[in-house]
Amino acid sequence: MDTYTGGVIVGTTTPLQVLVADSDEESRLVLKELLRARGLHAQLVEDPNGLTAALRESRPQLVLLALPADPAEAERRLMAVSGYDRDVCVIALADDPSVETAVLAMKHKALGYLVKPVDEDALERAIEEAIEEKGLFVTLEQRLNREIGARLRARRGAAGLTLRQVANRTGLSISLISQIELGKSAASLASLYKLSRALHSKLSQLVDQI
Repeated sequence: MDTYTGGVIVGTTTPLQVLVADSDEESRLVLKELLRARGLHAQLVEDPNGLTAALRESRPQLVLLALPADPAEAERRLMAVSGYDRDVCVIALADDPSVETAVLAMKHKALGYLVKPVDEDALERAIEEAIEEKGLFVTLEQRLNREIGARLRARRGAAGLTLRQVANRTGLSISLISQIELGKSAASLASLYKLSRALHSKLSQLVDQI
């Protein structure tokens, strides 16, 4: 099964389980492609009446839940998720956004409220925030990448160097260094060696006791 890695190495640990519950076929297909482009495989549910059964079957950690304009039906869907497991991350997708459904999403502790058609960047940010909020590190590799990236960023800050200066010293692109620091790209051993030299650090200091 595909694993969402935010651009990092695909690992062998259990991937994030995602459930997409949306009665609109076109919306489901669009969401499926957006998730697939990010390495996420999701189970799709088209019938809101089958939401509870789908939750029990797939045991998701993250649910993309379409909310209809009718507040009563929107709350019924939210309650189906919270009744299954209050710790499941929910990102609400509003068919017809309103104050009522936004308040209901907040009441049931949804971690996002997005308007359909869903903006690709907004969805990615919401997923990242949900993962951070619940501590759902998708793979061991992602955790390692984020920790190494944080150490690189801290050392660069302590040295008073800009991304451009580090890029000039290493021959790596500014974009790649930025992605590595954010934990969104896995650095090769050669890249880590160049970065450690540029930051006057030992390679072992970047990976020790992670």
